[in-house]
Amino acid sequence: MPLQSNGSLDSTTSHGQSSETPPFKAQVTHGTIICEGTTVVPTLDAKIEKGFFSNDHIWTCYRRNYFAVNLSYGLSPWISNSRLYLDQANEKQPDQIQSMAVSLAAAIHGSGEKTIELIQYTPKRDRGEKLSKKELLAPTPPGKSREHYGLNNFHQSSSVPGPQLPLQNKSDSSQQYSPTSHASSKYKHDFERIQFRLATPHNGRTQQQYYCLIVELWNVTDEAV
Repeated sequence: MPLQSNGSLDSTTSHGQSSETPPFKAQVTHGTIICEGTTVVPTLDAKIEKGFFSNDHIWTCYRRNYFAVNLSYGLSPWISNSRLYLDQANEKQPDQIQSMAVSLAAAIHGSGEKTIELIQYTPKRDRGEKLSKKELLAPTPPGKSREHYGLNNFHQSSSVPGPQLPLQNKSDSSQQYSPTSHASSKYKHDFERIQFRLATPHNGRTQQQYYCLIVELWNVTDEAV
């Protein structure tokens, strides 16, 4: 089950003086994370990098431009070496969370979330496949800033052990989930070199269409998904 940040990139959002990149909307959470009888609140941190500019107070991106989205998340309170459970309020016993992952998707604004395909290019700028994988990602320890994480911080600090996530580093043979790449870090993932597969249609006879970007934090409660 996902914990969804309904972080839709609303292209009609006004470009405020303090906003250098398109902002995400407020997070929407589905389900409750429980640890030792305490509710744990996840906070998804997403930032759009590159590709977009403000044009007449509308966030604009040319279809052939690359853009990037940086993702990390935290858990509060932070309870070390503990098991996390997902309560979906469906009268079932809460399920233990085996791993956590993030994803990036796109939809047509105001369409009831009709999806739009995203394409990720390779580091050599060759066209890759449809962006569909969820990226396994560990929560950022308290007191650590997302911006300061790099390759030197790949291993989790022994002074701040994280929660127990048994399958966090296990590669899924179905490739629906992929371990976090060393190009990012253990606590941050960068979706880089992303393009919309199709431009928004606008031929003067139809209303201008806008796309939304949606980032999600997923709780995986079993091995077979």
